[in-house]
Amino acid sequence: SGTNRMNTVKITNKAKLFAETGSAFDTTDLGKIKTRAGGHDIIPLKPDPMAKTSMKPDPTNFLKKFAGNGGTMVPKPEPVYTKAELAQQAIKSRQPKMLTYPAFVARPNPPNTELRRFYERGDLPIQIDHGGVANRLAWKVEIQKLDFHHYLPIFFDGLREVEPPYAFVAEQGVMDMLEAGAHKVNYLIFIS
Repeated sequence: SGTNRMNTVKITNKAKLFAETGSAFDTTDLGKIKTRAGGHDIIPLKPDPMAKTSMKPDPTNFLKKFAGNGGTMVPKPEPVYTKAELAQQAIKSRQPKMLTYPAFVARPNPPNTELRRFYERGDLPIQIDHGGVANRLAWKVEIQKLDFHHYLPIFFDGLREVEPPYAFVAEQGVMDMLEAGAHKVNYLIFIS
């Protein structure tokens, strides 16, 4: 029963933090971040024929039962496959799109958003109100009096964030500003 218990335990990886924010007391050094958000890496579509590769032995490549020539020099005839079997082999050998097409590859998301910079400097007129049930943003200034041209793009840029508290601040800030100043947002979009 001990082995059955071990097979049912699922191990999950801890959420990866960026090296720039290893501690709650660190601030992000934006000068060290060189990657561009949303940029693509170069994906080699075909292997380089000139590259030197060492042949790693394949542990499944050995002579199996009924697979040899039976001591004769005449090789066995090639198997004839049906269309359905060929289609199945093609499906099994197909590479996933995530490895072959750049549009499907995960793009870098460096932690260099304007929201992070402004939040760490204390330039945003907000603070997180840790309530009993859920957190919310407590605005130090009435939202209608804010300069939407300045603050709304900062919060929208922060929607790329994946770490707390930045992800929460960005999402809740956008929602609060859109709810409170919908008439200003229409004007803002029209001007841009």
